[in-house]
Formats: sequence, structure tokens, C-alpha cells
Amino acid sequence: MTRSAKDWMGDLSGDLNITQLSIPGTHNSHAIKSNVEVENNSYVNFASHALFNPGIYGMYAEFYTAIATCQLDPMWKQLQNGVREVRGRAILVRRFESPDNEILGINFYNPSFYNSPQSDGPIGKWKQMPHPDTFSMTIEERWNTARSMLNEAKEADLNDKVMYFASTSDTWISKDWKPPKWWEPRYYAERVNPLLALFLSQEYEKPKKGRYGVVVTDFCDATLARCIFEQNFSR
Repeated sequence: MTRSAKDWMGDLSGDLNITQLSIPGTHNSHAIKSNVEVENNSYVNFASHALFNPGIYGMYAEFYTAIATCQLDPMWKQLQNGVREVRGRAILVRRFESPDNEILGINFYNPSFYNSPQSDGPIGKWKQMPHPDTFSMTIEERWNTARSMLNEAKEADLNDKVMYFASTSDTWISKDWKPPKWWEPRYYAERVNPLLALFLSQEYEKPKKGRYGVVVTDFCDATLARCIFEQNFSR
């Protein structure tokens, strides 16, 4: 069976919790070829603008089984919701303190997203790579860190209600050069994404307790996206 890259979420059981999924993801480096407003690229969509954008509405109108996660900087209530309840909706991830309105989005704030590898907020828990405040890794370090997080998510209890994030994205500025030299997101993507695709293709039929969580990449292509989302159907 060859699943459509555009609506593979429609094949997911509605009884799954959203924390039990392996999801292709990206972030606000804008390191993708197009915005969702311009084109639905069938792989990973990222929109850095108001949620009330016509492109967002259009995507959900066409792909009503889709699920999106959105972060709120400077209503979805809990991670306890299953896929059935969140189809066609945006899941809000709140990264700021809101003591008077704790039901506004999933609390990814406490402790800080930036200086702790894990959140134990009262609503939603998340786990990302060790030492998340460490930036500008070498290619080898970046891949080893991502692989470690993927393996941790795979071996974790599938019912732990934790959202796992692994990232292959990075940039690097070397001041040893004159002028300083910058290794942009595509430099990392071209070297790390093939390692990720190979890893996931080899993992497909291996036994796993958990899932791989949100796999954050830059310049995701059709092959890599499929390597990620097909993990949901490999049990």
C-alpha cells in the first residue's frame, strides 16, 4: 500500500493519542521551499504568520484529517485528546507563562523551554534533545544528538503522554574566518537528512515500545517525510 503524503493522517486510528505519533516537523528558520499560503508541498508545511491566513483555511478545507501544532510566542486544552478530537484543528503549544489561563494551549513553559531538556508542566509534558541550549554543533554532534533523542522516544512507554522532539536542524558561524563564515541550514540539511532517512528506513520493521515523536528538519523532501510518517504504521 502506498499512502498519500498529503493525507496520511487520515489512515491513523482515531483512538491514538497525539503523543503516540511520529510526525514530520519543521521550525521557524523558514528553511523550507515554500509557505503553506503559496503551496501545499505534501511533506511539511510551516506558516509564520497569523493563524487566520487563507492558506491555512484552504489546507484544512482540502485535508480535513490533518493535524497541526502551532506555538504561541510573546485552544487546545490537553494532551489527553486523541486523534479523533484534533482532526482538522490546530494544537496550540504555549511557550509563555499564563497563570490566569492555564487552559490556553498546551503548557510547554514550565520549566523554561530553553534551559531544561524536559518540561513537567501541569498540562503537557515534552522532552527534547539533551542540552537544548547547546547550539552550533558539528555535523557528527548534531546527528548523534538527534539519533539519541529518536532512540529515547522509541524506547519510552507509548502511553507516557510525553511529546518528544528530535531536531537535525542547525547553523554555525565560524569567527576564525575573515570575514566570518556561516554554514546555513541547507548545509546541515544536505548532510544530516540522508543519515536520518537511512536510520528511519532501517528502523521500520524493528520492534519498538514507543514512537519517534516530532522529527524536526530543514528542507524536508518526499522521501524523508515518508520515512517519518510510515513509522506510525509499522507496528
